Amino acid sequence: MANDPRGTHRPLLLALLLSLTAGCVANPPAPVQGKPGEPATPNAAAQSSPSTASSNSSLPPPDSVSRDLHPSGPTVVRTWGGSAQTPPDRIELTHARSGRRLVGQARLLRQGTGQWFIQTSAGEQLPVTGNVTPSTVIIEESGQRWRVRVLKQIEPVTKPGIATEDEPNLDLLLERLP
Repeated sequence: MANDPRGTHRPLLLALLLSLTAGCVANPPAPVQGKPGEPATPNAAAQSSPSTASSNSSLPPPDSVSRDLHPSGPTVVRTWGGSAQTPPDRIELTHARSGRRLVGQARLLRQGTGQWFIQTSAGEQLPVTGNVTPSTVIIEESGQRWRVRVLKQIEPVTKPGIATEDEPNLDLLLERLP
């Protein structure tokens, strides 16, 4: 066994395995931090923007949180209420980009001139803005009426000679009306 070439590599492989295991134990993945007093879980994704922190202060935690990853930043969707048979009572979207489906077949779109609007499945185009005075529109989609409020509009700052992956986006709040 002393002349066995496989036996000479065993201590090296064992040392490599132990170093990898020790690295995983020493640097575990950090949990996503929630609000004080809440457990830190990845689904609690308490990434609140300054515009939504004040509007959520009196609300219970969302029933679901999802993130759609994108090079210019994730779109975070928080929902409250609803069930498998009914749509949620409230939906909050952070960093929604043009082309994003809101509810049913209604989509958030941005024209080349910079004007934002919501296009419903019936083909109706309702302009929305968030620059100086955030707007509120009422849409009807999938047999439900929704109040859509623009909380914040984000326009990327372009710098000559520097590439940016940022895209214009909106923070929106959709509330289902009776």
